Amino acid sequence: IRRNEKTKDVIGFNGQYQENREFGYEHLLSPYAAIQNGLFFVRQHKLRPTLTVNAGLRVDYSSIDISEFYAPVWNRSREIEYYSQRNENIQKEFLNYSASAGFSWFPFTDWNVKANLGRSFRIPTAAELSINGVHHGTFRHELGNKDLNSEKGYQLDLGLIMRKKNLDISFSPYLNYFEDYIYLSPTSNFGYVDQTGSLVLLPEAGQTFQYKQDNAVITGFEFLSDYHLVKDLHYEIAVEYVYKYNLNSELPLPFTPPASVQNSLDYRWRTGFINWNAGIQWKHYFDQNNVDRNELSTPGYDFFNINAGISRKIGKREVSAYFKIRNVFDQRYFNHLSRYRLLNLPEQGRDFMIQTVFKF
Repeated sequence: IRRNEKTKDVIGFNGQYQENREFGYEHLLSPYAAIQNGLFFVRQHKLRPTLTVNAGLRVDYSSIDISEFYAPVWNRSREIEYYSQRNENIQKEFLNYSASAGFSWFPFTDWNVKANLGRSFRIPTAAELSINGVHHGTFRHELGNKDLNSEKGYQLDLGLIMRKKNLDISFSPYLNYFEDYIYLSPTSNFGYVDQTGSLVLLPEAGQTFQYKQDNAVITGFEFLSDYHLVKDLHYEIAVEYVYKYNLNSELPLPFTPPASVQNSLDYRWRTGFINWNAGIQWKHYFDQNNVDRNELSTPGYDFFNINAGISRKIGKREVSAYFKIRNVFDQRYFNHLSRYRLLNLPEQGRDFMIQTVFKF
């Protein structure tokens, strides 16, 4: 809704219904039905040509109904000894709100300053509440927590952007504080304790990871600079850093990506009707030693890529061809966030790629 030339409002409603049914031979997630509805209002107002402010409010109601599940426990004689309860019947309702306010300011023609302060929430998913089984895609036994509440967060995001003729720079720091932050935590256990007090070990299951909830702080920044050394040659550097801290355990949160620095050099030129490009990329990942209890640390590594390509227009359409080599020096490395990290399996070695693109 445009109130006038300076003010614009957005009013909306969205809803969704989810239903899960279970088939197959091994239990992971029970049948459930979930409903979520949200009503929101956003206003954007231009105070002057160089300053725009915005604010928004959203209210959500959600409900979830998860069915209980009993799995058979077999003895060595291939007889069912008893039925183990994987999860209880769970019925929960959530009502919460989120809000934010911010501004975008151009103090100079080529400078932009942004800031946003917000309050958010997230309801626990069906998997976080009730999952209990071997998640084969991640090589681990995942265990839900029926006592999870809504996660509430308070965020401060800043942004500084400069765009000049041959130089672009952006810096985006952020600080988030969470109450009842929901996360998947590695434990020292294997299996789960059922309703009889017995330890149940699942076939092909590895280390047990359980969903937990604690107060937490997450902070970090992103930095990007693109500098044109000459008209056709430009150098780009990108830096990413994330720090997660559990205020209850006074330990880092699990699954935190390591800090990284990426350097790229690209050259583009034109001869006749053909566009050419060639580039090299070097990315350095730092050691990740800020890990939770029972989580593996990961050594840092360097990653090199090279690429070359051509493109030209045929009529009104463009045809392109690229040749790329990833991990040029065949570096043996582990991705800290990869599911293969649990198995101590390194990532893919040197590989070659030929790609053609035809736009139509």
